[in-house]
Amino acid sequence: KYFILFFMVIIFILHSIVHYNKNKSTDEYLQEKTQQRYMEYQVVYNNYKAFANMTFQTHVNTSTIIDLFAARDRVGLKNYLDNDYQKLRQFSIRQLHFHLPNNDSFLRMHRPNKFGDNLTKARLTVKYVNENKKFIHGFEEGKIFNGFRFVYPLFKNNEHIGSVEVSYSALFFIKEMVQSYNVISNFFIDKKIVGEKVFSDEKSNYMQSPYEKYLIQKSIMRYLDIDSSKIKLSKQYKESVYEKVTKGAPFSMLFNGDMGQIITYIPLKNPITKKTVAVLSIKSDDRYIQNKQKNTLVFFLLMSSLVAIILYVIYKQLSYQYRLQSEVKEKTKALRMEKHELEKAQRIANLGFWSLNLKNNKVHWSKEIFNILEVDSLTFKPNNEVFLNCIHPEDKANLIDAYAQSLKDDEEYYINYRLIMNDGRIKWIKEERETTFDANGQAVVSTGVMQDITQERCNAQVIAEQAKMASMGEMIGNIAHQWRQPLSVISTAATGIKVQKEFTNLSDEDLFSTCDAINNNAQYLSRTIDDFRNFIKGERVKSFFNLKAEIDSFLNLIDGTIKENGIDIVLDIQEDIQIHGYQNELTQCFINIFNNAKDILIENELEPKLIFIATQVDKNNVHISIKDNAGGIAKKNISKVFEPYFTTKHQSQGTGLGLHMTYNLIVDGMHGSISVQNTQFKHENKDYVGAEFSIILPIQ
Repeated sequence: KYFILFFMVIIFILHSIVHYNKNKSTDEYLQEKTQQRYMEYQVVYNNYKAFANMTFQTHVNTSTIIDLFAARDRVGLKNYLDNDYQKLRQFSIRQLHFHLPNNDSFLRMHRPNKFGDNLTKARLTVKYVNENKKFIHGFEEGKIFNGFRFVYPLFKNNEHIGSVEVSYSALFFIKEMVQSYNVISNFFIDKKIVGEKVFSDEKSNYMQSPYEKYLIQKSIMRYLDIDSSKIKLSKQYKESVYEKVTKGAPFSMLFNGDMGQIITYIPLKNPITKKTVAVLSIKSDDRYIQNKQKNTLVFFLLMSSLVAIILYVIYKQLSYQYRLQSEVKEKTKALRMEKHELEKAQRIANLGFWSLNLKNNKVHWSKEIFNILEVDSLTFKPNNEVFLNCIHPEDKANLIDAYAQSLKDDEEYYINYRLIMNDGRIKWIKEERETTFDANGQAVVSTGVMQDITQERCNAQVIAEQAKMASMGEMIGNIAHQWRQPLSVISTAATGIKVQKEFTNLSDEDLFSTCDAINNNAQYLSRTIDDFRNFIKGERVKSFFNLKAEIDSFLNLIDGTIKENGIDIVLDIQEDIQIHGYQNELTQCFINIFNNAKDILIENELEPKLIFIATQVDKNNVHISIKDNAGGIAKKNISKVFEPYFTTKHQSQGTGLGLHMTYNLIVDGMHGSISVQNTQFKHENKDYVGAEFSIILPIQ
């Protein structure tokens, strides 16, 4: 009976231990699952944010869009953006929405006829951006749909003119989660918020979810092919979900008992109020806990039998071995899963991604970053010597300062820098970094996205070189035209002297006159060569120069072409304009614009052939106008003239690089602006139509 009593005590102790370990193991695994799902959510969100930033920079924050919006030309803005918006819809962008500074809706590209409503109360992100003139992003409820919104301030000449929003719908986000991670994901929207904010004609797009306090979008349920009426949840389960959602932190729960399913809930907070307005759920089949429970039962029965036979010592040894095997298996599985999920995320984004936990210095690197850095492994630290030694000396200080600054505030920052590879090659890197802070203002997580942009920069350099070579060909032709007449004069004068000398008919007066003519024409050739040499020598140094003198030099370079083709140059030049900039590059721009005008004037066989050049000063800017009477640019082509390789000429006659190079030199090189439009004008009481290029440059 003592043996039975001892056996029962051991069984009771074993049962208590097994029950405790089972619950502890389940809780720990649910926490790991929550962290994994939250990281997957963050990866998808950061991918969308990166694409939203790229959309803003390349499709919205352009001079044309800014001008149309500043002029409050709703129809023009809508028509100009229509093609781009349709393309962006294919990449999951749901909404491009422009707002006035008073928070009035100006243009919804997805519903262009819905405008004029004030968003101050309904859209706090819009109010925030217009008041603070700072970018903000996050999940926010709206009048038409709920989704992930990225709201940017808009400026013209440093003056705030309103804001624009790039948004993704909840449906697109769900599709990305399903396709990327093979999980069932859904959005639950606060019923009260839908009732208060959504337009009446949009409320029919929602239906009741299995949770009484939340609604779901019908479009998501159709995509998931789920009948919500067949989902049964116990009252206790729903109340537990409500209670944990109010705490605002992600969590995971077992679903349907022993069915092996886990649901992770991620509360989504309004970026302004910080209140939970929706919940993202992620459900997946997971047999780990089910198997763990079965293994625990087998373990219990086995150990009970062993205790009955060989007592506690042998049980102790086997238990120890089993725990070691279980831990090794669990860690191996977790490492494989982490590697698989991170690699999948990088394939989706096609970018190198890293995140650093600032509490414990744990870092996650994607495989793509190792490929960029050309290393097998790297342990990240803020002062990591392996990484810092790769940075170009001229960029190192800026990068360290930028990273240090990112740990002090929640602003995003972008920086381009160079890496020096082991073989001496230079790589250009574009990096975006952001730091997340907890409720106490302490930095907790730093994340970043790295991209190798070396090829992009090489492509830009090749385009510039090609354009320069094309211009060189044009200039050599100009020089040939200009030299013909002076060389003819020199040749004729020299021959005349020889003939007169042979017939002893050469007077001193004729000799001196002829020598003067030869010298004057030789000096003209020399000046032409000097102008040409100054143009091609490639020095890129900012200096002060007189604009009129620069235009005179440019006209001297093309004088032969002007005369040969019978082109009249009409000038309206202000005498005393001084510019601080790149003299050679401005000459290059004039030549590119002149060549395009010349070609179309010749092609259309127009008489007279006119090119007008005018300058004037307005405050701190100089305005340069170059126009012709060639009939203008076709409407379908006028928006494309500055694109690389775009040309309406035969491939043997044009490269399509001249105006693209001109745009880059004016905008990027001299911080100015250039535009083109068709214009009607009078000259000597005659009406003409032509293309007018307008260049605006800062004087200083």
